Amino acid sequence: MVYPNGSFQFSARRFPNFKTFLIIRLPIRRFLVNSRLNLYHLGVDINHKKNQPVDWVLGACMLIRRKAIEEIGFFDENYYLYVEDIDLCFCAWKKGWQVWYVPKAKVIHHYQAKSDKNFLSIYNWYHFRSMLWYFWKNILKFKK
Repeated sequence: MVYPNGSFQFSARRFPNFKTFLIIRLPIRRFLVNSRLNLYHLGVDINHKKNQPVDWVLGACMLIRRKAIEEIGFFDENYYLYVEDIDLCFCAWKKGWQVWYVPKAKVIHHYQAKSDKNFLSIYNWYHFRSMLWYFWKNILKFKK
């Protein structure tokens, strides 16, 4: 993915863990943008010039086989906004499917990042709530 100005956008990422969740959603995130943990989560160290399996890709541009959707289902409707792309990719991996990053495919993404602009915004709340659901559904319940 590229921004409207043509600059590269990291769109292949690693699954969040509780530490990255805290960095992403709490006010301390402004001080940890360039932390090793955040950059690892964002996949900055991934070779973005080669086709390869990755944990998840941004939902702004996904191609999904019909057979995969039939097996894993569509986006979980419990997510109002945000995180549904992470969840779909996590569910794909659980069912034995792979998620691939293909750098040859290019798309312009008008990334707004509304949840990042103001900690007390409704968008930040949506993202926070979605991350809580993701952890409950895929990590806490999955371990049982």
